[in-house]
Amino acid sequence: MREILRTIAFVLAVLVIIMVLYLLNRIPGTFHGEGLRQYSSLEDVRESLRIRPFIPRYFPENLSWPPERILAQKVPYEMLLVVFKTKSGIFPYMAIRESRSVKDLNDNITTIEKVTEEVELPINGKRGILQVGTCDGIPCSRIFWQEEGYHIEVFIKDHPSELLKVVRSMSKD
Repeated sequence: MREILRTIAFVLAVLVIIMVLYLLNRIPGTFHGEGLRQYSSLEDVRESLRIRPFIPRYFPENLSWPPERILAQKVPYEMLLVVFKTKSGIFPYMAIRESRSVKDLNDNITTIEKVTEEVELPINGKRGILQVGTCDGIPCSRIFWQEEGYHIEVFIKDHPSELLKVVRSMSKD
């Protein structure tokens, strides 16, 4: 009878330890912080911050994978920035940003030096703004729209046709 009680106590202790570890894993901000930091992969972002990013299914042929830089935060608001370079080393070549705040949308990574055209067009049934221009003398374009409470922006140092292929292939991961 004692042996059975010891076995039950051991099993219960293991279950309690598993539950504690599970609960600690569900609160990543307690130990890892949820402020802005760099991540090595989108999977790390998903696991650490529980963010499901908008991911394109189409990537330009000259894009280098994996992303060159991934920045994300949960506090003070959710934000994810994924930046790519080309296989030949042009950086930044493409950037995808999703944020719960519009504050992030103007920075040096996605700024177009000279906007030559700005048009409104639908993106997955939402109102998007497409800007076309030049960056360091290279054609570049960006588009931004709102979806599911996020401000989404995609920038590319390429023609708008490539940008639109990327954007039209995007969905929640």
